[in-house]
Amino acid sequence: MGKLKTKRPNIKTHIAIYYGDTLDSGIANDPCIKELLELCGSFDFAMNFTYAIYADHHMISNNMMIPIFHSYYLNSDPKVVILRDPAAIDVFELYPYHTYYLYVDKTNEKEAEKYEKLKNKLDQYQIKLIDSIREII
Repeated sequence: MGKLKTKRPNIKTHIAIYYGDTLDSGIANDPCIKELLELCGSFDFAMNFTYAIYADHHMISNNMMIPIFHSYYLNSDPKVVILRDPAAIDVFELYPYHTYYLYVDKTNEKEAEKYEKLKNKLDQYQIKLIDSIREII
Protein backbone atom coordinates (compact mmCIF):
# COMPACT_ATOMS: atom_id res chain seq x y z
CA MET A 1 0.00 0.00 0.00
CA GLY A 2 1.36 3.43 -0.98
CA LYS A 3 2.06 6.14 1.53
CA LEU A 4 0.33 9.48 1.50
CA LYS A 5 2.89 12.26 1.15
CA THR A 6 2.23 15.88 1.85
CA LYS A 7 4.47 18.78 1.12
CA ARG A 8 4.38 22.25 2.59
CA PRO A 9 4.47 24.93 -0.14
CA ASN A 10 7.84 26.57 -0.57
CA ILE A 11 7.01 30.26 -0.37
CA LYS A 12 9.87 31.93 -2.19
CA THR A 13 9.07 35.59 -2.63
CA HIS A 14 7.07 38.16 -0.68
CA ILE A 15 5.66 41.02 -2.73
CA ALA A 16 5.20 44.19 -0.69
CA ILE A 17 3.19 47.02 -2.20
CA TYR A 18 4.09 50.24 -0.40
CA TYR A 19 1.68 53.19 -0.41
CA GLY A 20 3.22 55.58 2.09
CA ASP A 21 0.84 57.08 4.59
CA THR A 22 -2.61 57.40 3.03
CA LEU A 23 -4.97 54.62 2.06
CA ASP A 24 -8.71 54.57 1.63
CA SER A 25 -11.31 52.31 0.05
CA GLY A 26 -10.19 53.55 -3.38
CA ILE A 27 -7.21 51.19 -3.14
CA ALA A 28 -9.40 48.49 -4.70
CA ASN A 29 -9.38 50.51 -7.95
CA ASP A 30 -5.61 50.78 -8.17
CA PRO A 31 -4.35 48.90 -11.27
CA CYS A 32 -1.56 47.27 -9.25
CA ILE A 33 -4.06 45.84 -6.75
CA LYS A 34 -6.41 44.70 -9.51
CA GLU A 35 -3.56 42.84 -11.17
CA LEU A 36 -2.48 41.32 -7.86
CA LEU A 37 -5.99 40.00 -7.23
CA GLU A 38 -6.10 38.49 -10.72
CA LEU A 39 -2.79 36.72 -10.10
CA CYS A 40 -4.11 35.22 -6.86
CA GLY A 41 -6.25 32.83 -8.88
CA SER A 42 -3.14 31.21 -10.35
CA PHE A 43 -1.89 28.05 -8.61
CA ASP A 44 1.75 28.86 -9.43
CA PHE A 45 1.43 32.33 -7.95
CA ALA A 46 -0.25 30.99 -4.81
CA MET A 47 2.49 28.40 -4.27
CA ASN A 48 5.46 30.71 -4.88
CA PHE A 49 4.45 34.16 -3.64
CA THR A 50 2.99 35.91 -0.64
CA TYR A 51 1.83 39.50 -0.75
CA ALA A 52 0.70 42.36 1.46
CA ILE A 53 0.10 46.08 1.40
CA TYR A 54 2.27 48.31 3.59
CA ALA A 55 1.45 51.85 4.70
CA ASP A 56 2.20 54.10 7.64
CA HIS A 57 -1.06 53.17 9.33
CA HIS A 58 -3.28 50.12 9.86
CA MET A 59 -6.54 49.63 8.00
CA ILE A 60 -9.21 46.97 7.87
CA SER A 61 -11.44 46.90 4.83
CA ASN A 62 -14.56 44.80 4.45
CA ASN A 63 -14.53 42.05 1.85
CA MET A 64 -10.95 42.64 0.74
CA MET A 65 -8.57 39.72 0.58
CA ILE A 66 -5.57 42.00 1.01
CA PRO A 67 -3.63 42.19 4.27
CA ILE A 68 -2.49 45.70 5.13
CA PHE A 69 0.41 46.19 7.53
CA HIS A 70 2.24 49.14 8.99
CA SER A 71 5.45 49.96 7.12
CA TYR A 72 7.39 49.04 10.28
CA TYR A 73 6.94 45.40 9.23
CA LEU A 74 9.09 45.97 6.16
CA ASN A 75 11.94 45.65 8.65
CA SER A 76 12.20 41.90 8.08
CA ASP A 77 13.44 39.48 5.43
CA PRO A 78 14.27 40.94 1.99
CA LYS A 79 11.18 41.49 -0.12
CA VAL A 80 10.21 42.64 -3.57
CA VAL A 81 8.80 46.12 -2.83
CA ILE A 82 6.57 47.85 -5.34
CA LEU A 83 6.36 51.56 -4.60
CA ARG A 84 3.00 53.18 -5.34
CA ASP A 85 3.63 56.57 -3.74
CA PRO A 86 6.47 58.54 -5.34
CA ALA A 87 6.59 60.87 -2.31
CA ALA A 88 7.41 58.00 0.07
CA ILE A 89 11.10 57.75 -0.70
CA ASP A 90 12.19 57.40 2.93
CA VAL A 91 11.63 53.66 2.61
CA PHE A 92 14.80 53.34 0.49
CA GLU A 93 17.03 54.65 3.25
CA LEU A 94 15.22 52.77 6.01
CA TYR A 95 15.24 49.39 4.26
CA PRO A 96 18.01 49.37 1.62
CA TYR A 97 18.19 45.55 1.43
CA HIS A 98 14.88 45.12 -0.42
CA THR A 99 14.52 45.01 -4.21
CA TYR A 100 12.51 48.04 -5.34
CA TYR A 101 10.21 48.59 -8.30
CA LEU A 102 8.13 51.57 -9.35
CA TYR A 103 4.75 50.48 -10.74
CA VAL A 104 3.92 53.00 -13.47
CA ASP A 105 0.89 53.41 -15.67
CA LYS A 106 2.87 54.10 -18.84
CA THR A 107 -0.24 55.29 -20.67
CA ASN A 108 -0.38 58.23 -18.23
CA GLU A 109 2.47 60.42 -19.49
CA LYS A 110 2.51 62.68 -16.41
CA GLU A 111 2.81 59.72 -14.04
CA ALA A 112 5.41 58.00 -16.20
CA GLU A 113 7.52 61.17 -16.32
CA LYS A 114 7.25 61.66 -12.54
CA TYR A 115 8.38 58.09 -11.84
CA GLU A 116 11.21 58.31 -14.38
CA LYS A 117 12.54 61.43 -12.62
CA LEU A 118 12.32 59.66 -9.27
CA LYS A 119 14.18 56.64 -10.65
CA ASN A 120 16.96 58.88 -11.97
CA LYS A 121 17.14 60.83 -8.72
CA LEU A 122 17.59 57.63 -6.70
CA ASP A 123 19.85 55.73 -9.10
CA GLN A 124 22.01 54.37 -6.24
CA TYR A 125 19.13 52.02 -5.32
CA GLN A 126 18.87 50.46 -8.79
CA ILE A 127 15.11 50.92 -8.95
CA LYS A 128 13.32 49.41 -11.93
CA LEU A 129 10.21 50.77 -13.63
CA ILE A 130 7.48 48.21 -14.32
CA ASP A 131 3.95 48.44 -15.63
CA SER A 132 2.91 44.93 -14.59
CA ILE A 133 3.58 42.63 -11.64
CA ARG A 134 4.07 39.86 -14.20
CA GLU A 135 7.42 41.50 -15.08
CA ILE A 136 8.86 40.43 -11.72
CA ILE A 137 7.35 36.98 -11.21
